[in-house]
Amino acid sequence: MNSAFIALGGNLGDVKQTFQTACDALKETCNIIAISKLYHTPALTMPNSDPQPDYWNAAIHVHTQLPAPTLLAELHRIEALHHRKRIEHWGSRTLDLDLITYEQRISTQADLKLPHPETQSRLFVLQPLMDIAPFWVHPVTGESLSTMITNLTDAGEKLHKGEAWQLQH
Repeated sequence: MNSAFIALGGNLGDVKQTFQTACDALKETCNIIAISKLYHTPALTMPNSDPQPDYWNAAIHVHTQLPAPTLLAELHRIEALHHRKRIEHWGSRTLDLDLITYEQRISTQADLKLPHPETQSRLFVLQPLMDIAPFWVHPVTGESLSTMITNLTDAGEKLHKGEAWQLQH
């Protein structure tokens, strides 16, 4: 089995229910090993764009037999099932599933970048990862989660306190 970490995000509709149904769909091809707390975070927006609703973010650890490209395609399929529209970079969305890391592999392929670009600069990804993989080290930078989180919080980034959630069986 291959180990992967997936970030979940969304700011449209009933995001918590969307996370539940997305995880249910993932269970067809993955074993969910751990889930993070849910974090309520301000939306990232492009300069001069309209304000957006805040996001909910979380992360899950999965084991899967799928190769990384197939897992990424499965994540995109599940996003599409939840009416994800790829119209605007950093736009509002019902569901965002990002493959953060897969077996600590590094890939610079155009259609499969591992670890996910900008992971090290996104507190809303790093903090949920800290909940489920506190000893994870970025395979490119060699930095620990705690170092990356400290760098961002020292620079003034903040994240609301997480809240526990459980997947319904």
